[in-house]
Amino acid sequence: MTLTEFADLLTLSQMTPGPIAINAATFVGIRVAGLLGAIVASFGMISPALIIVLGLAYLYKKFQDLRRIQDILSAVRPAAVGLIASAGLGIIIITLWPDGFNPGLSLGLNLNNTDLFVAGIFIAAWIALRVLKVHFIFVILAAGLLGFIKYALIG
Repeated sequence: MTLTEFADLLTLSQMTPGPIAINAATFVGIRVAGLLGAIVASFGMISPALIIVLGLAYLYKKFQDLRRIQDILSAVRPAAVGLIASAGLGIIIITLWPDGFNPGLSLGLNLNNTDLFVAGIFIAAWIALRVLKVHFIFVILAAGLLGFIKYALIG
């Protein structure tokens, strides 16, 4: 897959209901081996996590009252937030700068290779979600429709 195909895959995976990784695995499975590939890829994506979560749930239930367990969980939370923020920033960079992000030595933004249409959708979506309090489903639908009109119909 090219980087653009991967970014499209992530976008599609985020727009469809369900976890992104499972959606992405399903789409890749369909692309590689059709319906059977989608089923196998989805099952392969779900199985390890299911086994690990069931094991951890059992251990947590058994040892939940231990202070040490609560300390460990408190220590892991900031790392989880950092990983999620890093993934989100990576997706934003790939989307806004499809030709690659290269700020140069000045560390200033070079708007020459910025997809300003996508940047406009991003800003409008942020305003709709945070300021106007529009339901996220409507924001996703509107952004998807605008992207479809721009890239599929207009070009």
